[in-house]
Amino acid sequence: DQNSGVEETSSEQTEETEKSFWGGFIDPEDGMFDLTASDDDSSGFLPLLIPFNDPAVGGGLVVGLAYFHGGEDPETALEEETAEATETSKAPPSTTFGGGAVTSNESWLVVGGHSGVWKDDHIRYLGALGTGSINLDFYDSQSSGAPALSFNIEGLVFVQQLAFRLGDSRFFVGGRYVLADTDISTEVAGIPLVGDVKDAGLAAFVTFDSRDNTFTPNAGTKASFIISRFDEGLGGDFNYSQAGVSVVHYFNPTERLTFGVRFDLKGTGTGTPFYALPFITLRGIPAFRYLGNYVVVTEIEPRYKISDRWSVNAFTGAGRAAREFDQLGDAERVRNFGVGFRYVASRKLGLAIGIDIARGPEDTVPYIIVGSAW
Repeated sequence: DQNSGVEETSSEQTEETEKSFWGGFIDPEDGMFDLTASDDDSSGFLPLLIPFNDPAVGGGLVVGLAYFHGGEDPETALEEETAEATETSKAPPSTTFGGGAVTSNESWLVVGGHSGVWKDDHIRYLGALGTGSINLDFYDSQSSGAPALSFNIEGLVFVQQLAFRLGDSRFFVGGRYVLADTDISTEVAGIPLVGDVKDAGLAAFVTFDSRDNTFTPNAGTKASFIISRFDEGLGGDFNYSQAGVSVVHYFNPTERLTFGVRFDLKGTGTGTPFYALPFITLRGIPAFRYLGNYVVVTEIEPRYKISDRWSVNAFTGAGRAAREFDQLGDAERVRNFGVGFRYVASRKLGLAIGIDIARGPEDTVPYIIVGSAW
């Protein structure tokens, strides 16, 4: 029967197409699911559809698409002889990205940009443009209870950043320009306040980066010092300075165990608008909940590899926020702790995804992690 033969051929073609499509996500080396298994090199698209829950903005959904540009072999980016072994750092791939997010408290965000890695990883560029409307609460102290006020910040943020490697070392020096053109609205004593404000600043920074991977590192260090100046002469409405030091370090006591440690110290001068104050950033703690002119955060995260793809992790940290630097030692210590797991979703990129369950002073919050929590 001719019609029957046509139907059988069509069915076979459909099955082959389905097998070919899903087969593109099976790594031929281990037979496991892999987002970039069908790519011949480090290039390819990575779609993201990630539900999340953050105590600052509520539950939500992130939708995004990233394209990793092929080219230089990330395995041979830079090698450094040490007394014990030869360490190899992978250059991050150039990436073009775009996406957005919506939350249950009616916040939303859309962002797009490009991260470029040029000249054998001797030049790194970042450019981004974002717009959104974010609803947040402002606390004027670390005491529990209702926030001092609730506010909405809506507008555009434009970022341009360029960094240059010093010779063949692991040090980069660079600069960054940020322009935020926003409308901030809130109410005080029932009186609505609306203000169109601009915040513009230039920053200079020095970074040391020896991590073996930029997505989910297993070894190495990234340390940065940055100083920023926001000024009316740069296109803003405020004049203030900020500075910060951040360090993350990964080491391996055993073949299967990786330890990560983190330290952050940020400070800002007089004249800083309330929405630009540093705040404690720890999983399980709402953004903008514990803030001050000076903030210090430490965190540790051990991760144990069960197999080449699967691992489990735990974490705990603490932070302090104060109005003056010499008050940090006496400020309230805010802690978090939690557990999670990771799955290597892209072996070629070294990209892991997973879930962390974090407990802070007020909330227990699940987080979906893509790459690293830091």
